[in-house]
Order: sequence, then C-alpha cells, then structure tokens
Amino acid sequence: MSEPEAEPENRTKSRWGCGCLGLVMLLVGYILSPGPLILVCENCPGSVQPMLEPVIEYLYLPLGWCYDNYESVEIFYDWYFELLGVY
Repeated sequence: MSEPEAEPENRTKSRWGCGCLGLVMLLVGYILSPGPLILVCENCPGSVQPMLEPVIEYLYLPLGWCYDNYESVEIFYDWYFELLGVY
C-alpha cells in the first residue's frame, strides 16, 4: 500500500487563516451583541426578564469590567447605545 499524501502547505495555511478569521468574527460579535440584546429584552414579557438578567450579567461581566476600567471602552459603548437608541 502506498502512504497517504502530505497535505499541501497552502491548505494548512488556509485553514489556519479561516480559524483566526472565525475567532475575530466571534469576538466582534460578542463586543457588539449587548446593544441588540438590550433592545430584545426591552420587548420581552415581564415574566421572562427576571430569569434573563442573571445570565446576561454573568455573560457580559468581562465587558462590564472593561467599561468600568477603560475610558475608551466607556466612550465606545456610550456612543453605540446612543446610536441604537438604548439610552
């Protein structure tokens, strides 16, 4: 039997690039997701909101910490929420 052929180097680099791009897209999605989530939660029935609040607070704890400790993050989110009409 013959040995399996080695995968071309370009394909390996392509997979690495796709993985990095996917991680960047996830990070950007996480950073931008509080705005639409707030808009959706404002329209939720009153009985659902108390169940969602602890989950949302825990999920966005890193963003809250960055908001409290970095002025640039605070400026960005203030602008972003004003743009979406959340404030």
